Amino acid sequence: KSLDGLNDLVQDLFTLSQMESGMIKMNLSDFNFYPLIKEVFEQLEQEALKKKITLSFRENSLTEAWVNGDKAHLKRVIVNLIENAVKYGKPEGNVWI
Repeated sequence: KSLDGLNDLVQDLFTLSQMESGMIKMNLSDFNFYPLIKEVFEQLEQEALKKKITLSFRENSLTEAWVNGDKAHLKRVIVNLIENAVKYGKPEGNVWI
């Protein structure tokens, strides 16, 4: 587990270095962030269920959140944040977006 975490950190640092040097090009586009977050929640739902953590999305408060960015990279960031919230959160806790 520790090696996996270390590998993830090294990969993130490598990606950041590539972005800063211009080796990785961003594919910027306008897209609705809302469906992307729903997709990530669905992807991580089983992990959350193992710890009895509820992933909550206040659907009534927001149906559209248009952004301009690289969808693949932003998805990676959201996955990382929610994975960490599940991994290090209290059992039977909540993750709110």
